[in-house]
Amino acid sequence: MAMTVANNNATALALGELNKNTNKLTKDLKKVSTGTKITGASDGASEFAQSEKLRTLVRALGQDIENSQKGITLVKTAEGGIQGIIDSLRTMKELALNSFNDHNSEEDRKILQKEFSARMAEIDELASTTNYNGKILLDGRYWYTEYMIKTDIHGSNWSSDGNGNNGQTGADLIDDTGNTGRIVSEPTGDAKIIPSGKYTISTDGVYILANWSCDVTINAENVKIVQLTSATLKDIYIKGPTSGNANLWLENINVNNTKDANFIRFSGVKNNLSIKGTNTINTTYGPYNDAWESNRQQHAIINVGGGLTIEGDGALNFTGHMLNGASIGSDANEMSSAYITINSGTFNTDNFRSGALIGTGLDASIGDIHINGGTFTDNSDKVGTDCLIGGGSTEWDIYNLNGYTYKTGNIYINNATISATNSTAHYIDPVIGTSGVPTRDIYVSNSTINYRGRYASGIGTIGAFISPPPNVIVSTSYTGDITVENCDLHIYSEAGAGIGSGQRGKVGDIDIINCTGSVKSLLAEDIGKGVRGEAGRVRIINSPQLGDDTDNSQTDDDTSTNDDSSAYNQENANIFTWLEGNPLIIHTGPKANQHLRIYINDMRTKAMGLEDAAVDPQEKAVEALEKLDSAVEYALNENVRMGAYQVRLEETIDNLITAQENAIHSESVIRDADMAKAIMSYTKNNILAQAAQAMLAQANQNAGNVLGLLG
Repeated sequence: MAMTVANNNATALALGELNKNTNKLTKDLKKVSTGTKITGASDGASEFAQSEKLRTLVRALGQDIENSQKGITLVKTAEGGIQGIIDSLRTMKELALNSFNDHNSEEDRKILQKEFSARMAEIDELASTTNYNGKILLDGRYWYTEYMIKTDIHGSNWSSDGNGNNGQTGADLIDDTGNTGRIVSEPTGDAKIIPSGKYTISTDGVYILANWSCDVTINAENVKIVQLTSATLKDIYIKGPTSGNANLWLENINVNNTKDANFIRFSGVKNNLSIKGTNTINTTYGPYNDAWESNRQQHAIINVGGGLTIEGDGALNFTGHMLNGASIGSDANEMSSAYITINSGTFNTDNFRSGALIGTGLDASIGDIHINGGTFTDNSDKVGTDCLIGGGSTEWDIYNLNGYTYKTGNIYINNATISATNSTAHYIDPVIGTSGVPTRDIYVSNSTINYRGRYASGIGTIGAFISPPPNVIVSTSYTGDITVENCDLHIYSEAGAGIGSGQRGKVGDIDIINCTGSVKSLLAEDIGKGVRGEAGRVRIINSPQLGDDTDNSQTDDDTSTNDDSSAYNQENANIFTWLEGNPLIIHTGPKANQHLRIYINDMRTKAMGLEDAAVDPQEKAVEALEKLDSAVEYALNENVRMGAYQVRLEETIDNLITAQENAIHSESVIRDADMAKAIMSYTKNNILAQAAQAMLAQANQNAGNVLGLLG
């Protein structure tokens, strides 16, 4: 073997082995000192990623366990308050029974009445003060109502008596009494004038709009805004509380807004808007009449945020220039799933709209629309104005028949009057349904519908959009099933069905039940298909003015007739329950949709039907006994539900603990080191490192032997 000096191969080999063994020794040292075999991504990228995900899951499950434990405490707090109310109700029943007895004198009954009234006050005090971490639990803000819907053997919805708390009837799945469950009171107090410019309302109360422009932000819950003069105010813009729960009242507001902005923009959910007097909102942004939709106002006049309930005995009038946003609903191009509930009021419009009066803006979405009452009138004399209630228009060039992303939820209408009959307008949009944005099922009951149109149906879809020459059909419209029950109908269309699809539109099954009036089409089916339109099965039941009580649907290859009237009976119906309310959310899982909704109804005396209960005179005591029995049943139902929530949360905690243990074990398998194996590897690599170091010294010494050749 040659003796070399410039390159010592033996030294390089020994040094390389020393470095390798030292690196292994360092890793083994880290494993032994930390107890883990995966200390970073370099130790195994996929294993490290899995381990980190499991660690995140373990911490999330730990927080969910804590959330559930706090939820149990919250529910126990509510249960304690309800139990106190039940105890008071028992005492009140004893007092009523005592007062009913003839051995009492009038003075005795007066004394009993004092104690009875004190117990009433005690119940209201408990309901108004029982809280967890500052959250009042028993005053009805976390209400719920359960409804019933029956579905026949063909799967079409029809109405029946509801089993909700308010004795609901009708096909609309909503409370026909107009009670949303949230009790709102009109704000009172000394009125304050809103100054010009930007202004923030931080306290509850009454505020006055003066004769100047302003941009108002509301950070209070209960606010009333009034206008004392009849002058038209310019550029008034209002933003509701960012957290929702707004209780906003408007009275006699008359404004002209010139900017592309919301007159009112709500945020969050559980918002209430109450209207008094006559309120007119005129919008003059952009041209009065311009075919280019980009030049129109894009914002809704009233944006509902995450959800809005409107009520009151006043009127809202919407006038002015062209509008792409809804009058009440979503902005143009806004993807929203917010609900809209209207319990009462008068709503008038003469806008030229590409958004609905109540519903979506242009190319936008909205959730379910609930109309429990009110009058809705379109006074427009313009061709092409969008529908009153439902989906707004769609842009011709972006509408995707196979994969749309914007839509309207179900539409439920009860006890309403809806009209669009201007003889010069020749409406091409329905009063209920869609002007382009796909809409789910429509339920109308106990209402009056007046409509006169050209290409659309009164209830259903718009006619097809036709482009300029060469007149290509570029868009059609869709709705789901349509159910109309106990309504007075006065509907006429030229090319669309009276109820069903507009020209070239498409709808699902149609049921007309117990209706009167007239539904006519000049060129199409009265109920069913518009010209070149499509519709599912049509069934007219107990509505002799509108047609025979037979199934009128026939496909091209089906010539049979089928009287399905017998399908509408309880024996052939599936019964489903549907819950609406404003729950407390207890998050009980690592995913966004894993939570328990806690509903607690109003436990105040008014909600339990005891508002005017008394034990003096004797006749009142008799009435009070029945009311107290109902109140005790009401309170017991609430208490039983609190117990059920606790059981569910306790079971959830058990499941979460098991899931956490499994996640910890899985993470341990991936990440934790086998200490015996790690120490064995450490010892081996330590010896190898020392041996390599000794061999490196020996190799360096061998190179020095060259000096022996010098003599």
